[in-house]
Amino acid sequence: MTDDDLTDDALQKGLLTAIIVVLMVPGLVIEPGPVTEVVGVAAIGSVWGLDLTGDDGGGES
Repeated sequence: MTDDDLTDDALQKGLLTAIIVVLMVPGLVIEPGPVTEVVGVAAIGSVWGLDLTGDDGGGES
């Protein structure tokens, strides 16, 4: 994997993150509540590949 591939990947993830944040704004202004924040943060986490399950992925031992 080259540096250009990493740069393109980060650019795409950054663009998706910006789109998600823009889509979150109406929910934060019109009807503030925990649902908008949780769904928005979960969507951003899925874009960046964050593991929110707490599973280390090691499988069975």
